[in-house]
Amino acid sequence: MFDWFAADITSHPRRWLLFVAMATAAAVVGASHLGFDDDPRALYMGDDQAFDQLRNLYEEFGADDQDILLVLTAEDVFSAEVMNVGRDLWLAAAEVEGVERVYSIYSLRRRGSRLIPLIPRREAAPERYAEAKRMAMEHPLAVNQFVSPDATTLLLIARLAGDPESLAKIAPPVEQLRKLADNASLIPGVKVLATGHPVLRIDILSALVADLVTFVAASAAVALLVAWLVFGRLAAVVIVVLTPTFGVFWIVSLMPVFGLAFNAVNGVLPTLVYAIGVTDAVHLLIGLRRRLAAGMPHRQAVQEMIEALALPCFLTSITTAIGFGSLGLAREPLIQQFGLICAAGTMTNFVAVLTVMPLLMMTPLGSHLLPKANHRFADDAWLNLRPLVRFVESSPRLIVAASLAVAAAMGTLCLRLGPDFLVTEIIPAESPSVMALDSIDKSMGGGMLGYVVMDWPADRQLDDPLVLDTLAQAHDEIESFPEFHAAFSVRTLLQAGGKAGEPLSQSFSLLNDVPNDELARLVHLDTQRLLVSFHIPNIGAAELAPAFVSLEQRLNSLALAEPGFHFHVTGTLPVVARNLWSMIGDLARSLTASTILVFAVIGLTLRSWKLGLMSLLPNILPLMATSTVLVLAGEPLRIVSVISYSLCLGIAVDDTIHFLVRFQREEQTKPLRDAIEHAMQTAGIGIVTSSVILLGGFSVMLLSGVPSIRWLALLCDVAMLTALVSVLIILPALLACFCKDRPVACSDPASSSPVP
Repeated sequence: MFDWFAADITSHPRRWLLFVAMATAAAVVGASHLGFDDDPRALYMGDDQAFDQLRNLYEEFGADDQDILLVLTAEDVFSAEVMNVGRDLWLAAAEVEGVERVYSIYSLRRRGSRLIPLIPRREAAPERYAEAKRMAMEHPLAVNQFVSPDATTLLLIARLAGDPESLAKIAPPVEQLRKLADNASLIPGVKVLATGHPVLRIDILSALVADLVTFVAASAAVALLVAWLVFGRLAAVVIVVLTPTFGVFWIVSLMPVFGLAFNAVNGVLPTLVYAIGVTDAVHLLIGLRRRLAAGMPHRQAVQEMIEALALPCFLTSITTAIGFGSLGLAREPLIQQFGLICAAGTMTNFVAVLTVMPLLMMTPLGSHLLPKANHRFADDAWLNLRPLVRFVESSPRLIVAASLAVAAAMGTLCLRLGPDFLVTEIIPAESPSVMALDSIDKSMGGGMLGYVVMDWPADRQLDDPLVLDTLAQAHDEIESFPEFHAAFSVRTLLQAGGKAGEPLSQSFSLLNDVPNDELARLVHLDTQRLLVSFHIPNIGAAELAPAFVSLEQRLNSLALAEPGFHFHVTGTLPVVARNLWSMIGDLARSLTASTILVFAVIGLTLRSWKLGLMSLLPNILPLMATSTVLVLAGEPLRIVSVISYSLCLGIAVDDTIHFLVRFQREEQTKPLRDAIEHAMQTAGIGIVTSSVILLGGFSVMLLSGVPSIRWLALLCDVAMLTALVSVLIILPALLACFCKDRPVACSDPASSSPVP
């Protein structure tokens, strides 16, 4: 098939040029409809019970991810000057377009009173503010809700109107509130920062877009420079860089056809597909330059290059696509889409490499591929790998044994690696929104909220002692967890309306004074359901997800003891934490399965189970090396870590297949040692060249201010270096140990190409 294709594209380039032109024209149309999915809930909303409960929470009690937190810090927030700064901020925030209501300590009444404000008037004497401080520290609605116990933090909660249909919709009020916070911070001794779900979402998108644009462009520039230094001709660089660009453009343009848009997960698709495409493009270019350097006519050189390298490129693409495609079996829709679109992208890039690159090679660019005679890398054999082969062949058993020992040690360390997700992991730690969230975590026990929904029996009213007692037990269960703080419900409201020690039933008339829309966010008397909120610190899903499960188990035990009561834990952060925590584990398990499947396919396609088994170790080691780096750095397994695994597995498999296909061909006509040496020298140049180009590009991203981008770059660099060592040292050692010399077939000098 590939022989026919090689002859056809070199004999009839115009028909294939028409194919490329039509595909690109269609891609332009498709790309014009491509967008970014900026629905804030798209990443974590699904179709299981947890998501249904979260949707019901939004519908019944209102969304919990629409609150912007204005965090005011000072040495003593109850000083008259600071309190008046907060008062002005509260009033100004309420006037911002898009803000539904602002909750703060300024709207509270003294405990046991319905008329007297907790915070005195603007011109009140210092003694009145001191008294307000004392009362606030005993007020159930004030302490740990709007003010920290140490009186250094004041919290104002600005709730946005409507649902967060897009980040573009919530951006204007967020920007206005940030300006108000900056203006308030001009007062000496006062600092105001904004945080909360809407602010963090905007900061995440801004950080990703800014750094991706900057550092992807910078890394591309460095990769181009490295390619130019290695190839020595601008034409060669253009062909290598332009070819996978077509593949990326084609697959990206297909996304709108299937109703897909870029999101926080598949946004790395262009990088993944491009990096994998570059490796094949480098091998094809080096193959052509060898033939041209040997004096072969240009068209014949292109044809023989395709005949020799189309099969290994196809094998690398199909195995990588199978690896990505296996993610389609994951439980999470986002992971399924990610795996399938990456699989399609890999095969699309193969089509681009096999069509665009030969066509470019037959343009005038093709006559400028060989470097000038005085170039330091004038010969593609500039890297002599034969001494390395001789070193490997001198002690292959020792190398294999050492590799197995290192793999066992790293595997042991990898067992300590677990998944985690942190709300702020994509944002630089010095970002104001992260600093504000950290401040609330330290002073008030957490800036995010979780919820317990409680249903009580139909034959009882809210003021029934059994209902109130069960609600009190739910409060106690929540606050028994060190991760959760400041439980709040209609019970807290009743406590604030009465005097300390009085039965809650005596305060029920207070509920008549609460606006219906506000009371509806706490309790529904018609459906006999109420809500208990609690504060959650930003400590990561690895700690929070088990705590959520344990809390729900305890509440279920409480419900069993009191028939007719039902509880469930929900809220944006609990659902996101549990979902992404399981998503990371799901992604890791799918990648493990895909790794095994890929190397089974290698064995089948190369028709050698022995080569398939031998390819396992060199390609698992890069993944183990990245995991070991994470463990030693005290980092968990995050989404970006697993995505780096996908990229590195694809590149490692690519290098392995190019080496093994070359080895199989050489083995037919050469003794084992000579076959290994020749395969190393011919395939190794392309492997080293592509690795150097990609390493140069990824290394620039280590300068990014976004932690996830830095980790992606670091892990990819570690994996590619490990893959390079594995393919150039460990794989030849395995071949030397477990392959035997076979009878060498006599080749016909007239029919065999002198060029490898």
